[in-house]
Amino acid sequence: MVNRILIVGYGSAGKRYYKIINKNFSLIQLKIFSFNKKNKDKIFLKKKVEIKNFKPQLAIICLPASKRIKLIKFLMELKTHLLIEKPLASNFNEAKKIISYKKKSRSIVKVGYNLRFLNSLKALNHFIKSKKLGKIYFVDIFVGQNLTQWRKNLNYKHTVSAQKNLGGGVLLELSHEIDYANWIFGDFNKIFCKASKVSNLEIDVEDTAKMLLFSKNKYTININIDFCRSDEIRKCYVVGKNGSLIWDGLKNKLIFFSRLKKKWVNIFFKINNINDTYLLQLKEMIRLCNSNKNFESNLVNLSNACKTVKIIESARNSSKFLKVVDIK
Repeated sequence: MVNRILIVGYGSAGKRYYKIINKNFSLIQLKIFSFNKKNKDKIFLKKKVEIKNFKPQLAIICLPASKRIKLIKFLMELKTHLLIEKPLASNFNEAKKIISYKKKSRSIVKVGYNLRFLNSLKALNHFIKSKKLGKIYFVDIFVGQNLTQWRKNLNYKHTVSAQKNLGGGVLLELSHEIDYANWIFGDFNKIFCKASKVSNLEIDVEDTAKMLLFSKNKYTININIDFCRSDEIRKCYVVGKNGSLIWDGLKNKLIFFSRLKKKWVNIFFKINNINDTYLLQLKEMIRLCNSNKNFESNLVNLSNACKTVKIIESARNSSKFLKVVDIK
């Protein structure tokens, strides 16, 4: 049974999980590994030997994508189960290394794309898989919010999102959209992308990316991501033979326009609390670690998380040469 959890990294994601565990798992022993020397509380660990002595059964990896691979390897060698905050890695080579470590380890390793635990998105997935929409013609996905509005009480210039050396930029930071597109609509084999910095944000990464993904199912998916717009948006539009679907991630809502009935119908609506998805994700990870049997899970496996990193790398190559590239 999981009764010792280690949070690795104490930025915004690490602090979120700290609050969730403190509130909902009072019997679990909790420690935090942080490179910040200002943290003097006994809950903080500073050295690998301290981690080894603590013997964590589950570690939640919240370090920046470019700073985590050595600790992931170390924890797998300790047979610690891992929940890795998205994205899996900052580049495809590191993602492949993590998979190679997993092959030599008995650890359960999953990647946290918490949107998969949002009921309205699960409803969209179910509707698409049910074939009720008929032949899909095209998909348009939008997500964006100004980076200065993301994290209160933090200077955006000092966040992971704003810094290339930490794995920032919209392609990695907003990879949720790539993950759920791959989850719901199937594999892609080609991509065209234009990623660039178009705003006056003081960052050294792309703040906008326009992607056109070509599905093996013969339709295209248009993904628009940014963190420079003033209005917040997270929507997916699916147009098919039998009508149209609109998923609104901010309102936690899914609606369907029926071609036959000529009207909009509510498929799912619930007042949204995105923090619930992190709790559900953690509960499922603990359940998976405690279970002796595999079960169908919304947690993302390493293969799918690696595919997302590959799509991002292909998007960067496409943007660099301004041409359609294969996703292999």
